[in-house]
Amino acid sequence: MKIKVLIYLFFTVIFDLSYGITLDEAIEEALENNLEIKQYKEDLKIANLEIMLSKNMYLPELFINTAYTYLNKTPYTKIPSFSPLFPNIEFKQSDSKFLNFELGVNIPLFLGFKRMNKLKLANTDYKVKEELLLEEKRKIKIKVIEAYINVLQLETLLDVLEKQKKAVEEHYRRAKGFYEEGLITKVEVLQTKVRLAEIKREIKKLNGKIKVAKAYLNSLLNRNINEDINLEKIDINIPKNLDINILIKRALKERNILKALNYQEKEFKYIGEIDKGNFLPAVGLTGKYFYTDQYPYTSPKGNFSISVGLEIRFQGLEPYYKYLKTKEEERKFRFFKKDTINKIILEIKENYEDFVVARENLKVAENSLSEAEEYYKKVVEQFKEQLASTTDFLNAEAYLTKARAERVIAYYQLILTFLKLKELTGDIYEK
Repeated sequence: MKIKVLIYLFFTVIFDLSYGITLDEAIEEALENNLEIKQYKEDLKIANLEIMLSKNMYLPELFINTAYTYLNKTPYTKIPSFSPLFPNIEFKQSDSKFLNFELGVNIPLFLGFKRMNKLKLANTDYKVKEELLLEEKRKIKIKVIEAYINVLQLETLLDVLEKQKKAVEEHYRRAKGFYEEGLITKVEVLQTKVRLAEIKREIKKLNGKIKVAKAYLNSLLNRNINEDINLEKIDINIPKNLDINILIKRALKERNILKALNYQEKEFKYIGEIDKGNFLPAVGLTGKYFYTDQYPYTSPKGNFSISVGLEIRFQGLEPYYKYLKTKEEERKFRFFKKDTINKIILEIKENYEDFVVARENLKVAENSLSEAEEYYKKVVEQFKEQLASTTDFLNAEAYLTKARAERVIAYYQLILTFLKLKELTGDIYEK
């Protein structure tokens, strides 16, 4: 049994070491655990409770009132006598100790359409919160994509520097051998050694950036920020051409923030109807049973009653001004909605241009890398034959490293701009 457990643990550890988290898994984990997302989910729960509160307005109101009263003096009623021959009439008005009890129900028959419009408002607000949650998820997905690609880019650049370090170390050993043979001066050896020290400093600095980048990604996933996280490479197909007009049209149709704004615009209609309802009377029906033993000569002590009441209440033209205020807020909101649409269009155009530039930069970087690799090989061969100096080698090596780094940056920028465009246009990320 112990052997089976050890084998299971062994393969579990090997599996964890061999595979990292994919971009899809990182996005899924962030959407599940991200603290900002959880706040929006709570807003959705609150909106649902508001719907329940609005529905409760249709229910009758039950009430129970009871009180036991003690008077330090018993009240009497005295009626003066109409003749001196007769004494004054005196009788007990109420007992000094008595009980009052009421049990009944208030049924609102009409509240100026407030109940109906408040329920519509609550349902619409729930839809607003749903769309805002989806929009926030989209924002978090973009943040995760950016953070994920940033880590991959930095790690790939680290590989480039490691290759550079290996190449310079190899040249350093070769230069020392040539120096010992008297083929080159010590200056060239020192020159290589200095360059090697610079590369090691750059590697150390880049390792620090990777730690910070991973910490930020962990924070988005609501993990321990000090946890080391291994990432899988991204493998996606990027189309050669994208139509900017189709992207904008899709964004204006699919973006959740615009759907939320459309629902919010409807809310002003319901708020206005509620404000106008304040001008209308409220009609209610009350049925109750009441009991009191306060009056000793009253019979019966308990009774049933049914009453219909009408109420109109407002201070001056307060409902009218509230209605005007709502209309002004609606007008202001429309300006905000139009501004949001313009910003989304501008955002799509900006990211589209970034995508086009990244695509062209990748082509240029790949051509430059091919040239740099060919040039580097020739310089290395020439140095071996003593036809090139250490300066020539270091320049060629620096040119090659720069070309490799630019190719890495261009490649990941192309992936990043493409995935951002998909998210910004309302398209679900697919591998």
